[in-house]
Amino acid sequence: MRFQEAIWLYNALREYPPEELSPCINIGSSTKYFRHYSKPHISKYVINPLLASGIKLINFDLKEGDGIDISGDIYDKVTFDLLKKINSKALICSNMLEHIMNRRLFAKKCSALLGNNGLIFITVPYSYPYHRDPIDTLYRPKPEDIINLFPEFSLVKSEIITASSYFDDLKKAGSIKILMRAGRLLLPIYKPKSWISHLHRLLWLFRPYTVTCVVLQKSKTQ
Repeated sequence: MRFQEAIWLYNALREYPPEELSPCINIGSSTKYFRHYSKPHISKYVINPLLASGIKLINFDLKEGDGIDISGDIYDKVTFDLLKKINSKALICSNMLEHIMNRRLFAKKCSALLGNNGLIFITVPYSYPYHRDPIDTLYRPKPEDIINLFPEFSLVKSEIITASSYFDDLKKAGSIKILMRAGRLLLPIYKPKSWISHLHRLLWLFRPYTVTCVVLQKSKTQ
């Protein structure tokens, strides 16, 4: 999640009273370390404000780890049943859809977790380099593409926001990390898929990343 994404989510979430968001499932949450230290803006602008408002937040991810409340595959019946029992009123799905092969089935699973008027907050890269986690399908949707995945939902708001560039990331990384990344480009044989990702980022050296952001509300039961 980019810093600008976190700000957008903060503003989108704060438009709703806690009772319309709680309980909320954060799908693909990753670990507490990732949210608090690797990407501290996630905690500052998304996680902490929700918790401070008294919203019950359930962090869900495929992997196990500190700060992950439920781990497992959403397509697995046992895992899905655990999520279903939460009776969530809102879902956060940030930077997930580009890493999923069957997006339509995933959207159906998300829809099944929500009742009428349930909300889903989605962000997906729109102009962004190849990045594996563990795969990247290169799905880079416009808002209408996401809306089409969720036929039971109506659009509340959508926007394609501008984020920072790779050059901005390099400036923040510091000289040592810049040298390490430059050296990495000289070693295509070592983990070639990772090397492609590093190379692809050069296309965004001076042009900004952009992110598609939408809020959808369930308008009818399945």
